[in-house]
Formats: sequence, structure tokens, C-alpha cells
Amino acid sequence: MANLPDNGYARFIVGCCPNEDADDGVRNFAGRIADALRGNVRFGAVVSTTCQMVSAIREANDDDDCVGVIVMVHSCCPGGMWIPALKLLQKPLLHLLTQPERDLPWNQLDGAFMAIRHSAHGGREFAHICHRMKLPHKTVVGFFESPEVHRKVNVWLRVCRAWSDQQKLRIVRFGDNRREAALTEGDKVAARIVLGYSVEGCPVEELIGAVNAVSDKECGELVSLYYERYRVSDVPADARHVLQEAARLEIGLGNVLREGNFGGFTTTLTSLGQLNQFPGLAAQHLMAQGFGFAADGDWRTAALVRLFKVMGEGLPGGSSFMEDYAYHFEPDHELVLGARLLEVCPTLADDQPVLQLHRLVGDPHANHLPARLVFHVAQGRGANASIIEEKGGFKLLVNYVEVETPENVRLDLPVARALWRPLPDLASAVHWFLEQGGTHHLAFTNAVGHEEFADYCRIADIPLLEMG
Repeated sequence: MANLPDNGYARFIVGCCPNEDADDGVRNFAGRIADALRGNVRFGAVVSTTCQMVSAIREANDDDDCVGVIVMVHSCCPGGMWIPALKLLQKPLLHLLTQPERDLPWNQLDGAFMAIRHSAHGGREFAHICHRMKLPHKTVVGFFESPEVHRKVNVWLRVCRAWSDQQKLRIVRFGDNRREAALTEGDKVAARIVLGYSVEGCPVEELIGAVNAVSDKECGELVSLYYERYRVSDVPADARHVLQEAARLEIGLGNVLREGNFGGFTTTLTSLGQLNQFPGLAAQHLMAQGFGFAADGDWRTAALVRLFKVMGEGLPGGSSFMEDYAYHFEPDHELVLGARLLEVCPTLADDQPVLQLHRLVGDPHANHLPARLVFHVAQGRGANASIIEEKGGFKLLVNYVEVETPENVRLDLPVARALWRPLPDLASAVHWFLEQGGTHHLAFTNAVGHEEFADYCRIADIPLLEMG
């Protein structure tokens, strides 16, 4: 995706006993472990004194490309020595409890081996002091060449990159919230303190100026791309200018976002100004490029969609803004229809999307036909998530779902949509979500899941509440 950040790396630091020499042997196996973890893990330092630990942590803090710190503590390194360094740590932390050899050399277990070739003692010391300091961190236990160890470290690294992105993320709101919509309000200062991103306003007039500045040539090139990438339904001759204007809106909106270094945005149906159509296709296309999005000024959900985009980069599936639209209460086959007026990301599509022109659902008297991509979300496991702000802070709500393929159902709804079965069942899941303060605006993903959510909430130090 064009708008996602470059990969950051994690720094690997090895702690050893203060009466040991940090000799070439220790450095060699430390470098071997870092190399074996592959991806973006780099060997940082072998440390055996408090001063060395403080220096290593400061270097990690000061490196903008470092998104996290992995610490392995072997032999008898006392946990108390780490306290000054850990008090300074500003990056996410992973504690890797591993050792240089997978198997114990049963016939060679002498004092020298037990002094420097294991991590059970030092690892437990380090874990204990992290617990005493109430320091949020992830713990991974196992041999460093194990596929499961690699998987857990790589999940954490993806979340660290997403967390790092959120610390620099800027969300722009075109217009304010929609009338008295409660879910779009909140404390932006608290969000910046706790979650990292900033939220800014932009007059719709500025967007209109950027849209009007787009040339016909640029629009024509993008319309050609629409025809190459999607199935385009019959467009009447007297409505073909709508695709040209949809392209103009997408290009102008994208220019505002990129020039302002914004990673996400919101729109409001009641703040269109002189725009000649609602930005539906534009929002869909820009989400597919990695931007976060939500409607009605909902900046929290826009930031959450962006978070999932960065977490899931390179993985199968996608993430999108979504709404809990309507319920199907058929006994033994209860389903939720998930949809949105226009804006669902095509990274979720089960087939090549169709580009169509229709009036807005529920607004039959509208005199414009905004372009949109129509498709069904691919079947399989997914998750609906919502960041909730309440007295005392933020929390992440997640309900897991099974997306189904419509069978024996003719869906004439001219928007992107999904049919999902909430887990464990509709009544239990919806009741739980409502009781927890959940809203109808959601960030839907079928690219990332429980472990990514748990790692994120651990780093952000907010509660994770899950159903299903």
C-alpha cells in the first residue's frame, strides 16, 4: 500500500552476569540469535553493568527507526540492575526467554556451562523486575529457531510498527461531526496523550480548492485505471461525467492528505459544501492505499482503521471502516448485515468489485449519483473493533465474527456489504457490545486478530475486551 510507513526495526539487547566478560562468545551467540529471528531484528549490545544497560536503552530511545526493544537475559544477571534503564525506556518491550542451544548437553553439565549458557535464572529475574515495575511488555518463551517463537516476535514487530506510526499519525476532519452524533465526540487531547495521534480540522473550502485544481488529464488517467481495475456497470451517456468528477475528487482529496502528511481522514454528509458528489469511491480507493477513514467526523475509528492497515501490511485480507447495519433474526441462522452508505475498503472484496453509480441509500430525492465500488466481503473469520472512550480512559472492544457468502439471498443493496455471524451468537454478542458502550461505527479486519490486539493494548496500556 502506497501510504504505509517504511518498516522499522527492533533492537536486540543481551544482558549477562556482571562478573562475566562480554567476550566474543557471548557476542557471537547474541548475533546468531538476532540473525535467526530474521525480519527487522538487529543486534544492539551485550550489557553487564547498569551503566551499559542505561546507555543501550538511551540509544534505542534516540533512534527514530527503532520501534521496539527485545531483551534476552542469560545466566545470573540480577534483575535489580535493570531498574534505572527500564525507567528510561520509551519503546515497546519484548522479553525473549531463550538460550544458545536447544538441547542440554547432558554429559557436559559443568559449572562453566551453568554460569553462562542458560537463561532460566536471569530471565526470571528480569521478568520479576518488569512485573514489580508494572512495565507493559510481551514475553516469548522458547528456542530462538522455533517457528512459533518467530511468529510471536513477528506479530509483536508488526504491532510495534503500527504503534510507532500512531505516535506520528495526523487525522484530518473535513467538517465536524454529523449533527448530534454522540460517537464522534471525545477528548482529542486524551487520545494524543494515551494513543499518540493528533486530530485536526480542515475547512471543506480548502478541499474544494484542491479538487478544482485537478486537471482533466489527471482525471482521465484515473478513470482509465478504474476501467482496468474494476468491472464498470453501464454508465448512461449523460452520467459519464460523474466518473470524471469522482476521479477529480479522489485526486484532490489525496493531494490534501499527502501534502498535509495526514494518515487518516473523516468526512461528514452534512458538510459537503460545493462538492458535487459525496466522496465514496475516493474514500474506498484511499483506504486501499493505506489511509484510515471513518464517516461523520469519527476520528477514533479512522485512527483504528489506520492502525489495522499498518498491522496487517503484507498479510492476506484487509481492513476497513464498517457499520453494524441491520439484523437477520431467522432462528438458527441469525446474521448481521454489515454495510455503509458508500465507504467500505475493496481490500476486503471476495471478487473483482463492480463500479456503479447510484443515489445514496435512504436519500431517493438526491440529485447526484456518487460513484462507489460494490462487492461482498470475502467469507471467513473476521473481527469488528471499536475504541471506546469513557471516564478513566480508553478501551478496545473486539467481537469476532464469521463472514458468510450469501446463499439463496438476492442482495440488491447497491453498496459494499458483508453478512456475518457474530460469535458466539448474535444476541449474546450484540448485547455484550451494547453493554460495553460499543457503537455502530466499526473497524473491521480479516487480516489481524487476537494476538495483534493483545500486543497493541499491552503497549498502549489500555484494556482489551473480547467476545467470541
